[in-house]
Parts: sequence; structure tokens; C-alpha cells
Amino acid sequence: MVGKDDYPGVLRAARDLQRDIQKVTGKAPQWHTSAAASDVIIVGTLGRHPLIDELARQGRIDTRALAGQWEGFLIQAVEDPLPGVQRALVIAGSDKRGSIYGIYTLSEQIGVSPWHW
Repeated sequence: MVGKDDYPGVLRAARDLQRDIQKVTGKAPQWHTSAAASDVIIVGTLGRHPLIDELARQGRIDTRALAGQWEGFLIQAVEDPLPGVQRALVIAGSDKRGSIYGIYTLSEQIGVSPWHW
């Protein structure tokens, strides 16, 4: 799930993550801007993605380390983040570059080189 009002670079990186997951698993994850599956990846920038902001307000994700940071991000699993969603992997950036770095860090962790285009 991506925030439809997030930065264009974040949306592009999220599309790259979608392709990277397909490279590794053989199955392309669906692209959504709202909850539509039991397991989701939520990607976005603090202040630009209402769901990430809500998870932070509820204390479901700890964004204290991101406060006032440039290019910071967190990658955190959250149980039951929304009705009908059992699990979410949240990638939240302190700013647009932080979101992008978080996305590409996950791609690298699943085995896709950041140098592969």
C-alpha cells in the first residue's frame, strides 16, 4: 500500500520494490492505495501517508528516532494494522529520501542488487 499523495520518487521506488519482489518470488504483488489483502507492505513518508501517520499516533510504529532526521527510515512488522489486514511490513521515511532508502534497503535484503536496473 502506498500513499497516493506521496512524492513521485517514493512511488517510483515502490514500483521498483514491486518488480524486485517479483524477481525473487516469481509473483508480482498487487499495487494498492487502500487495504485489499491480509498481508501487505505499507510504504510512505511521514506526513504524506495518512495510514503511516495513524500507526505512529497509535504507537503501533515507533517513529521517535525519525523525528527531525534527514533521510531516516524504519522497517517494522505490525500485526493487525487495519481491519481485514493480518500483517503489514511498514517502511516509513522521515522524508522522501528516507522512504526511498528504506525501500531499496528492503530490496537489497531480499537479494536484489541496488545496481540492477
